[in-house]
Amino acid sequence: MNQRFEEFKVMKHDYYQGDKTKSKKEEIQAVVTKLISDGWATETMKIVYDFGIEKYRTIGLNSLTYTVYEKDKTIRVLLKQTYTEFLPKNALDYVCGKNLVFEPHEPLDYELDGMPYSNLFIKSRFLSYSPPRGKRIASIDWNKYRAISALFDNVFKTKDRKDFFINWLAYGFQTLKKSRTAIVSKGIQGTGKGVIFERIIQYAIGANYTTVLENEALKSRFNGELENKLFVLANEIKADHREGNNTYERLKMYIADTELRFEDKNIKARTIPNYFNMWFHSNHDVPLQIQGSDRRYTVFNTKSKKLTTVSDELGYEFISEFLKDVDLERDDFIYDIMSLKYDEVKATTPLTTEEKELIYEASMNKIDILSDKLKKKDLEWLADGVYDLYESSDINDETREIKREFDTPTVFIAELSKQLKGNYLTNGMGQFLYKIFVNETAKDRKIGLQLNSKLGKATLKNLNGNRFKYRKIDNDKDVTFVDNVDIQYEDKNGNIEQVVTLSIKGRNIPSIDRELF
Repeated sequence: MNQRFEEFKVMKHDYYQGDKTKSKKEEIQAVVTKLISDGWATETMKIVYDFGIEKYRTIGLNSLTYTVYEKDKTIRVLLKQTYTEFLPKNALDYVCGKNLVFEPHEPLDYELDGMPYSNLFIKSRFLSYSPPRGKRIASIDWNKYRAISALFDNVFKTKDRKDFFINWLAYGFQTLKKSRTAIVSKGIQGTGKGVIFERIIQYAIGANYTTVLENEALKSRFNGELENKLFVLANEIKADHREGNNTYERLKMYIADTELRFEDKNIKARTIPNYFNMWFHSNHDVPLQIQGSDRRYTVFNTKSKKLTTVSDELGYEFISEFLKDVDLERDDFIYDIMSLKYDEVKATTPLTTEEKELIYEASMNKIDILSDKLKKKDLEWLADGVYDLYESSDINDETREIKREFDTPTVFIAELSKQLKGNYLTNGMGQFLYKIFVNETAKDRKIGLQLNSKLGKATLKNLNGNRFKYRKIDNDKDVTFVDNVDIQYEDKNGNIEQVVTLSIKGRNIPSIDRELF
């Protein structure tokens, strides 16, 4: 209870009951002055002049809502309604000025360099919860939650994926930090993605600290919806490659950066802290761009089953009954998330899934994919394409040229393995890989220009009497040219058949590292 405000109400009551003296009124005005200087616009609403945006702002303590006011007159009217005739002259001069910030890791009020700060973040009862000593849990017991488990099954398909998502949530809920990774859930509408967001995540964090961004909002430079948020749902997103990389770069900033350039209409642009984690929902095959160097996204497909069907299969007559059970289970479920021993590395490291690879390949040009796979030394991916070429019944000049140089796919892959380990790519190998993975009919000049753009210009090398040109794969590492090395012969299924020493036109072939497969 606000004792000073109670004092004001009692004094006002006594004044109107007969003690209408000038001294009494001045006494009440002194109390009101103190109330205003302490930031009370009403009994449950604080008021402050925000130095950051240079405007008055009120904070509803019950509703946890913030309102910004453009005109001084509006604030004066608000104070007049609260304090009536006892409002002192020049009342706005008594309103406290502070830096209002959203800092989940700071107290409600604090000072920094002599300047007063007030925190706009108030923890929900769930985020305030800390399990008793020794009561942390190693994993969620999904058997305790019949409805919620079925809901998560439909959205994430397997227990491993459910647990991955819950660990990611637990890290965000318990630390109030960014994981700097995002989850992308891809599938038909109505599977339950929105139910998890609204009835569990938003309920746990507080509606004021979450928001939903629709596809169009991601394209706008105005990002007012993101102020003071801990969790953001990007709903029904769809990549538009015609716009270049603008949206892609903006999402990189939203997911990974700890600060944002904040812009909103009629508000002074400024830099604000970025604490929110992001979950993407989409029913599109390619909802966003994922480039080869990307380390931000984990992509999961949902089941192709609507939540109404799940509800029916569990024996509920109406979906509303199923959702009622979700609501009944969710408090204990959220407290379990707050009690979970989360794995920080797992929460901050995206999974490589088949769904992610498909988006990645659809997002990039073939030459970009080839370049990325070379830089990652992804011999398994490269070997699959080589085997497909040798097993194909289509014969053309390009295929004959490759098979004349390398009798078998194993010989080709052995030479490629040597070059990857040595951090170089010969002109000849680069041309063959380009024809296999990018364009089999491309002219050598075009291939050279494309490889120059991705790996840099070729360097002439004289080795053991052989002259050839090569490019570094990773410019930050040295090149090593390997001499006579035995290789381990493996077929496409990974079976070791023999150990031999191969030589191709005087070039020695190194061992194929099983770890690369």
